[in-house]
Amino acid sequence: MSNSTANPVNVKARIAELDVLRGFALFGVILGNFSEFYLFGIASTADQMATSSYAAWDPYVAFVITLFVSGKANTLFAFLFGLGFYLQMDRLSARGDNFNQIYLRRLTVLLGFSLINIFFISIWEILLVYALTGYILFAMRDVSNRVLVGLGIPLSLFGMLAIGGIFQLFGVRESLDSDWYFTDAAIIERQALAADWGYKNLIAHFYGFTMRDWILGGSMVGFIFYALGRFMIGMWVGRKGWLLNPDQWLDGFKRWLIIVLPLGLGLDIVAYFMPEFSGSDLIQKALQVVATPLTAAGYICLIVLGLRSRFWVRILPVFAPVGRMALTNYVLGGIMLMLYYYGPFGLYQAGKVGLSKPMLFVVFSYAFLVLYSHIWLRYFVYGPLEWGWRALTYGKRPSFRRMSNRKTN
Repeated sequence: MSNSTANPVNVKARIAELDVLRGFALFGVILGNFSEFYLFGIASTADQMATSSYAAWDPYVAFVITLFVSGKANTLFAFLFGLGFYLQMDRLSARGDNFNQIYLRRLTVLLGFSLINIFFISIWEILLVYALTGYILFAMRDVSNRVLVGLGIPLSLFGMLAIGGIFQLFGVRESLDSDWYFTDAAIIERQALAADWGYKNLIAHFYGFTMRDWILGGSMVGFIFYALGRFMIGMWVGRKGWLLNPDQWLDGFKRWLIIVLPLGLGLDIVAYFMPEFSGSDLIQKALQVVATPLTAAGYICLIVLGLRSRFWVRILPVFAPVGRMALTNYVLGGIMLMLYYYGPFGLYQAGKVGLSKPMLFVVFSYAFLVLYSHIWLRYFVYGPLEWGWRALTYGKRPSFRRMSNRKTN
């Protein structure tokens, strides 16, 4: 069959577990993005955070975010991208469609979306990493399971640290002066630009931030290797069929849950409370690197089993519509972040808050995204950006409004 007859995957073919996992992961990604503006000193100086309301709660909230969210959400999100890659390859090939052409167009469209997002909405934009890493995964689509696991695990664990070490060894960040963007002077400059409604100048500031720290400074390169490892593990799990036919593997999910989740959380707790001594930073990072994928795997087991629980099966599906509109909701989350901290027409909280208040804002914002997604999908087949992504990928306009609503209108 020629690619001119190719059509998007039918909505009915979607797997419920993956939509719930994707929606759950997106909540963590948005929480993590907001928390990084506190943890990395982006929005407020240390003195400003110390005098902010609820400052006494910030260390406790930081512990909760570090333990349950940091690294785990983007691990889960990247894993699902790799799993989704396998699913699309399997389904398109089974239908006789030209997977190679379709998926390369899909990645190119995502790359276009990501460039708009990274330079006009959100710094440290993950979609750009996913698009670029997707090309690498595409080139590896026919490698064996042994290669996927044998290369995916070390890349997941050490890829980012290794690249960061190489860039540091050659003094790249120092030559770019990228660390300046984390200083009090840079923080105050961002606040001043936002206060003067200089959003154009603020975007220019973040453009420099993105180029020097994220792209040229090596952070994005490290994250590409980090993401590639997770993509490869996701593709391997897709081949094994564990999440495509989870009912056949429930005993395995139960066994792994009682191993990986307590172990992952336990290692993170040890790392968090480790006293300082010579070499403690390296040990702490090593513990966190191992803990992160273990905890993320535990979340997968929890959700798969929860969807077969009489109680949780009534609650967890609330995440599914958010997961079906993951691209739209991710971009909306980035817009909310910038509006919350810097405006324009936002709350302009940069310099006024620590960590606790932004986390409350995220909870209410995510509740809005849940409601918005549920209502939207009552009337439309796809989210707005998802529809555009499919239309540009396939070169045709897929159905947008649901048939029942067409008839009534």
